[in-house]
Amino acid sequence: MFSSLYLILINDFKSNNQVAMIKKFFLFSLVLGLIWGIFVWKISWGNPRLEIKSVGAPNATGTYLGIYTLFILFIIYLKSRDLVHKHKGWFSFYLIIIMLLLIALILNGSRGAYVGIFAGILYLILINPSKRWFFLISFFILSLIILIGGTFYNELSSRILDTFSTMERFKNWEKNLNCFLINPIFGGSSKICYEDPDNLFIAFLSRAGIIGLLSFLTFIYYFLKQFLENKFAVSMLLFLLTNGIFETTLKHEPAIVFIISVFILLKEHENTNS
Repeated sequence: MFSSLYLILINDFKSNNQVAMIKKFFLFSLVLGLIWGIFVWKISWGNPRLEIKSVGAPNATGTYLGIYTLFILFIIYLKSRDLVHKHKGWFSFYLIIIMLLLIALILNGSRGAYVGIFAGILYLILINPSKRWFFLISFFILSLIILIGGTFYNELSSRILDTFSTMERFKNWEKNLNCFLINPIFGGSSKICYEDPDNLFIAFLSRAGIIGLLSFLTFIYYFLKQFLENKFAVSMLLFLLTNGIFETTLKHEPAIVFIISVFILLKEHENTNS
């Protein structure tokens, strides 16, 4: 289904005006989600962890926020020269979004999202040493903000140090792996196997068996084959896979955001190099 979405995007939206329109609506939906999550769900209603209700549970929201954080960083990097010299209004807008995203990430407290973002940025630091200053600074700022957030925001520090949820996740993995053992070829042998295991790879094994996991690995192979030259798309995939150790990332809104992000970044990368 998500591959079909990408095929529609690359075949039906080819002009720069169409891509710009998609990007504007994409960013507009993010702003609405951040306003809802920060100012309504968290501040007004006083819920313990920031959650964008239409996206899903807090960890799914963390995946959603993590993809958008990398996306905005990459757009700023690709368009930095134009933004600073020609489009200062857009530059200010992106900085405001980044600040709201960082606040949302602190209030959300998804450890898997943090690990995924760090993995994606580290990849870019290692793969492109000559131009790594931007991502080194981004890595440092993100680390500092999470450290400060954990120091002064008790809900984040207790979330990071929470061993109970970690043990519950391990039990969930074990339960779903037992489902895989019942029917290792095709998976999905009982209703309990369709409960979310909070792990992308175990989800494929328990629900679709070895056949499903091999299909997913095939998807990864062809993704890398097509986008290996685009380091930003690879970084996005690395975030998805690393965060996928702690969350079933390739589903619902986060998966849609991932596909649209890759499409827009591909077009931005092409325009920057042309």
